[in-house]
Amino acid sequence: MQNEHRTQPAEVLNPEAGMYRITADPDLLAACERAIDATYAEHPYYAARFAERGRSFSTTDSGWLVHTSGQGVEHATEQIAWLSRVLASRGMPTVLLEHHLGLLADEVRAVPGNDDRANVLSQVAQQMTTQRTAVIDARPTARLERDFDEATAAEPDRVARIGLLIVSAVADEVRGLVNVETSLRTWVADPARFSCAWIDAVDTCSKAARAAVRTA
Repeated sequence: MQNEHRTQPAEVLNPEAGMYRITADPDLLAACERAIDATYAEHPYYAARFAERGRSFSTTDSGWLVHTSGQGVEHATEQIAWLSRVLASRGMPTVLLEHHLGLLADEVRAVPGNDDRANVLSQVAQQMTTQRTAVIDARPTARLERDFDEATAAEPDRVARIGLLIVSAVADEVRGLVNVETSLRTWVADPARFSCAWIDAVDTCSKAARAAVRTA
């Protein structure tokens, strides 16, 4: 059985976030921060592109995810799908949220009395994985990420796991999400930030990802 859940407006923790409800449980908020730490360690793109302002929104978004997970898997799936579309259009391919949900589920499960919330978060993460790999399978995804890493290994400003984000952005657009590749490329293919060799690798990875899209 779920514990009684206290909520608060997101603006309490992030004045820019608005009035939507997030968890107010201190143990769950601490779980959110641990999951964010793990997500940022796995995907340094977050800090590199979005800096401290992005971290503040990660806190409130995670608090909202925890709150939403207490309203059942069907409701959570619908709401998180909406969030994934919004974030994808702002430069965050859905694989980022997918991975964060898995890490958040692990941390929420460690808080006594929150197995149901953790199960919902885990289920939605698994659904997102299934949707993504139905477009581009896990094996070519891993190969393309590895190829990108090898092509950019000597780049002084390289950011880890960008190849995965490029592949995810392609898969997202094939599934019908909009402005995902453009929003990602605004940063990962910025000639003021990266070399011509890096940008060539971005283009090569994107083209290869499109060639890897499942046809049946």
